[in-house]
Amino acid sequence: MGLLGKKTSELTPEEVEFLKEAAETLRREAEKLEEALEKLKRAEAALERACARRSGKIPPAPLSERHGETGTRHGGDDLAEAVSRYTAAWKRAERARYAYIVHREAIGFRRHTFADKLYPLPPFRKIPVGDP
Repeated sequence: MGLLGKKTSELTPEEVEFLKEAAETLRREAEKLEEALEKLKRAEAALERACARRSGKIPPAPLSERHGETGTRHGGDDLAEAVSRYTAAWKRAERARYAYIVHREAIGFRRHTFADKLYPLPPFRKIPVGDP
Protein backbone atom coordinates (compact mmCIF):
# COMPACT_ATOMS: atom_id res chain seq x y z
CA MET A 1 0.00 0.00 0.00
CA GLY A 2 1.34 3.45 -0.92
CA LEU A 3 1.25 6.63 1.09
CA LEU A 4 -2.01 7.75 -0.49
CA GLY A 5 -3.73 4.61 0.81
CA LYS A 6 -2.81 5.16 4.44
CA LYS A 7 -4.88 6.88 7.11
CA THR A 8 -3.40 10.10 8.44
CA SER A 9 -2.87 8.54 11.85
CA GLU A 10 -0.74 5.77 10.26
CA LEU A 11 1.75 8.16 8.62
CA THR A 12 5.21 8.72 10.04
CA PRO A 13 6.44 12.34 10.41
CA GLU A 14 8.71 11.77 7.40
CA GLU A 15 5.78 10.58 5.29
CA VAL A 16 3.72 13.59 6.37
CA GLU A 17 6.59 15.89 5.37
CA PHE A 18 6.93 14.10 2.03
CA LEU A 19 3.23 14.47 1.30
CA LYS A 20 3.32 18.16 2.20
CA GLU A 21 6.23 18.72 -0.18
CA ALA A 22 4.50 16.71 -2.92
CA ALA A 23 1.31 18.73 -2.49
CA GLU A 24 3.24 22.02 -2.62
CA THR A 25 5.05 20.96 -5.78
CA LEU A 26 1.78 19.90 -7.38
CA ARG A 27 0.24 23.27 -6.44
CA ARG A 28 3.12 25.12 -8.12
CA GLU A 29 2.75 23.02 -11.26
CA ALA A 30 -0.99 23.73 -11.27
CA GLU A 31 -0.30 27.48 -11.02
CA LYS A 32 2.14 27.27 -13.96
CA LEU A 33 -0.48 25.39 -15.96
CA GLU A 34 -3.19 27.93 -15.11
CA GLU A 35 -0.90 30.76 -16.20
CA ALA A 36 -0.01 29.00 -19.45
CA LEU A 37 -3.68 28.32 -20.23
CA GLU A 38 -4.54 31.97 -19.54
CA LYS A 39 -1.78 33.13 -21.90
CA LEU A 40 -3.07 30.68 -24.49
CA LYS A 41 -6.56 32.14 -24.11
CA ARG A 42 -5.20 35.66 -24.73
CA ALA A 43 -3.13 34.48 -27.71
CA GLU A 44 -6.19 32.78 -29.20
CA ALA A 45 -8.24 35.98 -28.79
CA ALA A 46 -5.47 37.94 -30.55
CA LEU A 47 -5.45 35.34 -33.30
CA GLU A 48 -9.22 35.72 -33.71
CA ARG A 49 -8.80 39.50 -34.01
CA ALA A 50 -6.00 39.11 -36.58
CA CYS A 51 -8.15 36.72 -38.64
CA ALA A 52 -11.07 39.16 -38.49
CA ARG A 53 -8.79 42.05 -39.56
CA ARG A 54 -7.43 39.98 -42.41
CA SER A 55 -10.90 39.13 -43.66
CA GLY A 56 -11.95 42.79 -43.36
CA LYS A 57 -14.53 42.17 -40.63
CA ILE A 58 -12.82 44.69 -38.35
CA PRO A 59 -10.38 47.52 -39.19
CA PRO A 60 -6.63 47.15 -38.56
CA ALA A 61 -5.47 47.85 -35.02
CA PRO A 62 -3.95 51.26 -34.37
CA LEU A 63 -0.16 51.17 -34.06
CA SER A 64 -0.47 51.99 -30.35
CA GLU A 65 -2.28 48.67 -29.78
CA ARG A 66 0.22 46.55 -31.66
CA HIS A 67 2.83 44.78 -29.55
CA GLY A 68 5.88 46.97 -30.05
CA GLU A 69 5.45 47.21 -33.80
CA THR A 70 7.12 50.02 -35.71
CA GLY A 71 4.43 50.36 -38.35
CA THR A 72 6.05 48.07 -40.88
CA ARG A 73 3.71 45.11 -40.44
CA HIS A 74 0.52 44.93 -42.46
CA GLY A 75 -2.15 42.37 -43.32
CA GLY A 76 -0.66 38.89 -43.51
CA ASP A 77 2.27 39.83 -41.27
CA ASP A 78 -0.12 40.66 -38.42
CA LEU A 79 -1.77 37.29 -38.90
CA ALA A 80 1.58 35.50 -39.17
CA GLU A 81 2.72 37.11 -35.91
CA ALA A 82 -0.56 36.16 -34.18
CA VAL A 83 -0.23 32.58 -35.44
CA SER A 84 3.36 32.43 -34.19
CA ARG A 85 2.39 33.74 -30.74
CA TYR A 86 -0.59 31.37 -30.56
CA THR A 87 1.57 28.38 -31.56
CA ALA A 88 4.18 29.23 -28.92
CA ALA A 89 1.49 29.73 -26.25
CA TRP A 90 -0.19 26.42 -27.16
CA LYS A 91 3.12 24.55 -26.94
CA ARG A 92 3.88 26.15 -23.54
CA ALA A 93 0.44 25.13 -22.26
CA GLU A 94 0.93 21.60 -23.59
CA ARG A 95 4.30 21.31 -21.79
CA ALA A 96 2.87 22.76 -18.57
CA ARG A 97 -0.02 20.29 -18.66
CA TYR A 98 2.38 17.41 -19.27
CA ALA A 99 4.52 18.49 -16.28
CA TYR A 100 1.40 18.71 -14.11
CA ILE A 101 0.29 15.19 -15.13
CA VAL A 102 3.80 13.79 -14.52
CA HIS A 103 3.81 15.29 -11.02
CA ARG A 104 0.38 13.82 -10.31
CA GLU A 105 1.60 10.40 -11.39
CA ALA A 106 4.79 10.74 -9.38
CA ILE A 107 2.81 11.11 -6.17
CA GLY A 108 0.45 8.25 -6.97
CA PHE A 109 -2.50 9.64 -8.92
CA ARG A 110 -3.17 7.41 -11.91
CA ARG A 111 -6.46 8.76 -13.22
CA HIS A 112 -6.61 12.30 -14.50
CA THR A 113 -10.32 12.88 -15.09
CA PHE A 114 -10.26 15.71 -12.56
CA ALA A 115 -7.29 17.33 -14.29
CA ASP A 116 -8.92 16.90 -17.70
CA LYS A 117 -12.03 18.75 -16.50
CA LEU A 118 -10.22 21.44 -14.50
CA TYR A 119 -7.41 22.16 -16.98
CA PRO A 120 -8.61 21.29 -20.49
CA LEU A 121 -6.12 21.95 -23.27
CA PRO A 122 -8.04 23.12 -26.33
CA PRO A 123 -7.17 21.39 -29.59
CA PHE A 124 -4.48 23.13 -31.62
CA ARG A 125 -5.92 25.42 -34.29
CA LYS A 126 -4.33 25.43 -37.71
CA ILE A 127 -4.68 28.79 -39.42
CA PRO A 128 -3.52 29.31 -43.01
CA VAL A 129 -1.30 32.39 -43.21
CA GLY A 130 -1.04 32.64 -47.00
CA ASP A 131 -3.00 35.04 -49.21
CA PRO A 132 -6.68 35.49 -48.27
